[in-house]
Amino acid sequence: MTDGQNLDFGGLLKKVEEAANRLVNLKVVTYVGVVKVSGTMENLKVSLPAKGNGKAFVTNINLLDSDITTIMPEGNAGEDSGVLDFHREQVDRAMSSMERKAKLLVSLVNDVIPAIQGAKGTGGTPEIQGPEDTGKT
Repeated sequence: MTDGQNLDFGGLLKKVEEAANRLVNLKVVTYVGVVKVSGTMENLKVSLPAKGNGKAFVTNINLLDSDITTIMPEGNAGEDSGVLDFHREQVDRAMSSMERKAKLLVSLVNDVIPAIQGAKGTGGTPEIQGPEDTGKT
């Protein structure tokens, strides 16, 4: 094995990268218009028409860089104010959910590391700080 060859482990590396990307980037899309919905509740597939006349509000938040990008349709902002308010509420809910998940993940890691180190017989357990511990959210 050289230069990273055969280090994929059956797609595991790609799955880890995708999971890390989902942990870092929070995307909220609010679309008003005709869409095609298929699949099950656990695995919905949504398709937008190639030439739709709908309106989309998209917010992407990079949680590591604290970079927030919002894309809104052109036009009269007043006529879209209800949709924009709804989109903002969805972004707020998503952020709250991510914060709860981050705190849970930090708690789980802080519980698992000592257990693993105890099983290995090593001493000292570094504690990982969550957003509330560092002053950053």
